[in-house]
Amino acid sequence: MEDPADLLPFGFVTIATGAPHYFEMAVDLALSIRQFHQDPVVLMTDVAGRDFVQGRYAGAFDRIVVLPEGVNRGFLSKCALGDHAPLAHAVFIDADCIVVAPLDRLRAYAFNDGLTMIGELRQAHELPRFHGANIGFLCKHFKTDQFFKNHAGAFCYTRRTAQKVMHDAVRVYAELEQLDPLMIPFANDELAFGIAGGRHQIHAMPSPSPIHWTADLVNMRAAEWPKPIAHFHNIMPKPILRALLQETGRRRRAYGFDERPTHVVWRKKLRRNRGKNPFGLMRYGLQVIGKLVKRG
Repeated sequence: MEDPADLLPFGFVTIATGAPHYFEMAVDLALSIRQFHQDPVVLMTDVAGRDFVQGRYAGAFDRIVVLPEGVNRGFLSKCALGDHAPLAHAVFIDADCIVVAPLDRLRAYAFNDGLTMIGELRQAHELPRFHGANIGFLCKHFKTDQFFKNHAGAFCYTRRTAQKVMHDAVRVYAELEQLDPLMIPFANDELAFGIAGGRHQIHAMPSPSPIHWTADLVNMRAAEWPKPIAHFHNIMPKPILRALLQETGRRRRAYGFDERPTHVVWRKKLRRNRGKNPFGLMRYGLQVIGKLVKRG
């Protein structure tokens, strides 16, 4: 846990652990934040990530913090940010994102007491399943009648007052990993935050969401960014991808970094999305068809 004296007053933070492609994406995210903000950018990572980034991308981050053993894996590390990120007020953004417009609204939310997330509080009976998990079963198991349905790709928090819900999310995550896989296929951060948010207050981020969903991207031009974050979590039209990669390449050149990896890692990420999410690919196809019909 960080000494409060070492905390930065405010900053942006992301997490990348495990493999070089995550570190490459985190670098592109950091450079995209720097295009719009002068605030510190912090990377939470493992030893491999620290060594990789310091060796190839010195200066991309203001601080690189190695997560301790036990919380430096998968989704759990996101639940533990309140203890280990050296920030009094923070905006967290997933490493598989690129910032395309100023984040002023999120910056303001970081100074709200507690944790502010994309989502809404739902009664357990209103939400049969989330990420394949039986929400009624989970709420009964964790003794709550409510569940905070959330998207944890970007959220904001005040460390001092968010720690209570984040500590609970860490405990919930550990327990989720032990539950019947027929009721919960896999543990993740959004399930942990959902239960913790049902037991403690999480502020729902006012609409519109700061993240472009697939439907948003299908119906916009590459030069138009009504929302500040492009999240590579689903499917993306090729013109949008080309425009984003032109910018990541330009920023890397400006910093003297190798631009070749950016053209590989983001395309590979989208190919994996298509392979893992056939229903998302089908919805994307229907959205494209709908757009063509409207034009006709």
